[in-house]
Amino acid sequence: MLTPATNASTQAIVRAAEAAGLQVGAFTCSPEDYAAGISAFGGLPMAFFAFDVEPGNGPGGSNCNGSGSTIVRVTSAEVAAVRADGIRPVIYSFPGGWQGGTGFTNIRLWASQGNSRITLNNWVHSLTNPPFSPTFGGWTQSDLMAMQNVYLSYNGVMVDLDSMSTNY
Repeated sequence: MLTPATNASTQAIVRAAEAAGLQVGAFTCSPEDYAAGISAFGGLPMAFFAFDVEPGNGPGGSNCNGSGSTIVRVTSAEVAAVRADGIRPVIYSFPGGWQGGTGFTNIRLWASQGNSRITLNNWVHSLTNPPFSPTFGGWTQSDLMAMQNVYLSYNGVMVDLDSMSTNY
């Protein structure tokens, strides 16, 4: 859960990012936490809200600083609540992790595709390089909002290389 101190620091970060000309989005690994995430922005603009749906997410999940393989499914009601707040919902997942069926293809996809051949020197901003076509949930290549290529360690810092659609 987010605390009031976290809300205040989130709002300060969002204001600083906007002052620098950046758009800011939110990301949750527990879909039921969307209300707390939206609240943390304190009414400040949010470019999108991403529901992370993959093994290990959710309370105690490995991507939530815990362990286990719980998959927390995003629901149509949660997506509708985000839309009702005027925020664009996004699904973040990967082929082996998606467990939500095919009812979410009207939501843009942020697909994760790990690729050990990509380095900081050969990474190219592209939604098609390396070749990738979603094979889950009914999405097509044109439904990609973003694609995560790989996490890299650079001088001891983890770097997340993503490509974002220019028309998103």
